Amino acid sequence: MTRPDSRITLWLAGPQAAACFDPASQTNADQQRWRQIRSERRRLDWAVSRALLARAAPPAGHAFSLSHSNGHAAAAVAPAGVRLGVDLEFTRVRDVASLAQLAYSSRERADLRQCADSERIRHFYTLWTLKEALAKALR
Repeated sequence: MTRPDSRITLWLAGPQAAACFDPASQTNADQQRWRQIRSERRRLDWAVSRALLARAAPPAGHAFSLSHSNGHAAAAVAPAGVRLGVDLEFTRVRDVASLAQLAYSSRERADLRQCADSERIRHFYTLWTLKEALAKALR
């Protein structure tokens, strides 16, 4: 009995991957999106994620998820029929209470408030990336 391949491959890329980005090799829709990006930070994110996408080159029919933040990108590839999501976020100081109001349950917000100041940002981003990855897997 042969077991089907259920391996998940995770790819990671940093800002240096942007050197491998070729706008001309993108789909027409992605070329148009690329031309509309004005922020240098967003252009770097896009270039790194699209260079990673070209390198990971998921086989037809395979599950695929992509994320980018602050010049870094992550991609996950799995066989057809596997639901997966990947997310990464650059950890920076921000008003986590306001963001939690938008995306967290009352229990999650209470847990966040109970965190020590030194742990609050880490806890916020851990939960945020889990939610993002799960949302991508459920699409």
